[in-house]
Amino acid sequence: MDVKHLESIRKWFENYASDYYRRCGRLHQLDLKERHSRRVAENAGLLADDLGWGDSDRCLAVAAGLLHDIGR
Repeated sequence: MDVKHLESIRKWFENYASDYYRRCGRLHQLDLKERHSRRVAENAGLLADDLGWGDSDRCLAVAAGLLHDIGR
């Protein structure tokens, strides 16, 4: 995976979250879940950096962090 694909996933996540806000309003629980997923993605990137992973693997880690709760 490259940065271009990661940005596509980030955009999809933003649209996914925005759709919930449009339908349900800015509920506190939704806001918490979105911020949590963004923090997990950031931490996954930091862990990948610490482990010396290459760009492709780092992008995968960030994407996995961002999407880890998407099925809930």
